[in-house]
Amino acid sequence: RSLPVGSLREQRDKMNRMHLEREAWYDMMKRRVRASSYQDGSQDIRRLFSQFDTNKNGVLDATEYRTLLMRMGMRPFGITDDDLRILFHEMGSSGRGLEIRAREFFAWFSGGYQ
Repeated sequence: RSLPVGSLREQRDKMNRMHLEREAWYDMMKRRVRASSYQDGSQDIRRLFSQFDTNKNGVLDATEYRTLLMRMGMRPFGITDDDLRILFHEMGSSGRGLEIRAREFFAWFSGGYQ
């Protein structure tokens, strides 16, 4: 059975919209993380990371990262584990699952990963 051409076009358009929405959300999240790292007029990303690395293991896991997003006024609970895997991969996570190491986070923050 073949699908009508219109349905393929609609599916492609829907996927493109979803991709653009994810990119817009990702950009907004990155701006908010950067904005929240300023203290007394200077940027302190290490302090920000340390504040949310509650078990002090040098890694933000999914729960810690969702807490960071929530404190920035975002709604992280609609974010699936798959969304976080994609986000962590874009931030430079090397495939360990739902976590991002401090050095990867700092590199992403400073523009090393896009």
